[in-house]
Amino acid sequence: MVGNPDGTNLTLGYLINGSLGYLGETREHEWQNSLDWQLSYTRTPAFDLFIKNIDALDFQTAYLYHVPAAPWFGPFAAFRLKAQVFPGYTVLPAETTVTRLDPQGEREPRTDYLGNPIPDRIYDSGTKIPLTDAFAPTNLRETVGLFAIPYEERFAKIDIRAGFGAWEIFVRDGYTIADDAATAALEIRRMEDSVQLGPEVSVRITGLIRDNVNYGFQATWMYPAYVSIDTDLEGVDLMNSEYAFLLGVKLWEWASLDYTFKAYELPLIANQWQIQNGLMLSITLQVI
Repeated sequence: MVGNPDGTNLTLGYLINGSLGYLGETREHEWQNSLDWQLSYTRTPAFDLFIKNIDALDFQTAYLYHVPAAPWFGPFAAFRLKAQVFPGYTVLPAETTVTRLDPQGEREPRTDYLGNPIPDRIYDSGTKIPLTDAFAPTNLRETVGLFAIPYEERFAKIDIRAGFGAWEIFVRDGYTIADDAATAALEIRRMEDSVQLGPEVSVRITGLIRDNVNYGFQATWMYPAYVSIDTDLEGVDLMNSEYAFLLGVKLWEWASLDYTFKAYELPLIANQWQIQNGLMLSITLQVI
């Protein structure tokens, strides 16, 4: 195509999705577990290397007690771990000067072992600019509260949970992009470890549209009443929000097509929306 470099675009990756659950004979005690890991790399004619564009690990476990007199209601306790498994970086198509900022947005005073100032580093075109280490940021979440399943049919199951949550974020001195368009350099800001405590609400809806079409939607909101670090954010600007959508179509007995969409905003990590889209074709071979 005119204006684009000649070559081939290639994306390689995988999605691991698994769940394990237990429901007691009396249907009072329930244990839910799930593990998702999505990883993909893309290579384009603009860069002579594979660039990581999706790396998301998500493990969840929860215990629910169904009150015998009202099985659709009861207390719960949950734990969740979210992280990227491999180091994070960015790649730009032109030679770039990188300016490192502290968590408050001021230029970091960087010196060598003799005390001499270290100038901003210049990265060549197509060079990886490191931002975070492996398993950083890592987000741990613990929640206790009450759940309710007011509606459960084949077409839709509605699961509502409300309680009190504790969110810990470990960044290991990682950086996030905080570029100022008015400057020629690329600014990256150092993140901080943090702890947040506050009310948390989540809504999950799953069901079957047809025998071969299933869907799922989940939304989570957490407003921190306590934050362990100093921040200029206040009020609703501190709200943590996450949304996820899944649509699966079983094409044949041995093949299915799944579309996933995720959007989340964690202001203490990056005060902007992060969006992921994925399309996966799954093929199953039954040996026995």
